Amino acid sequence: MFDKLDEVEKRFEDLSLQLADPDVLSQRALYLKLAKEHAELGQVVEAYRAYRKAQQDLEEARALAADPDMRELAREEVARLD
Repeated sequence: MFDKLDEVEKRFEDLSLQLADPDVLSQRALYLKLAKEHAELGQVVEAYRAYRKAQQDLEEARALAADPDMRELAREEVARLD
């Protein structure tokens, strides 16, 4: 599943670059087609990036839990992120 989401994110980035290309900008029909696809993928990519960020934050909080001075703060953060 994550491989597919990585592919979707890559396609989104490719579309972003294409939409900035002057050749694409000069072709209204192509631009509209690519802009529509870009918009459709945008919500999925945004959610996937938020998920990855939350996973990273969770891993960092768990790593902090190993430090006795940071243990309580880390527990609170892990509970919030879980």
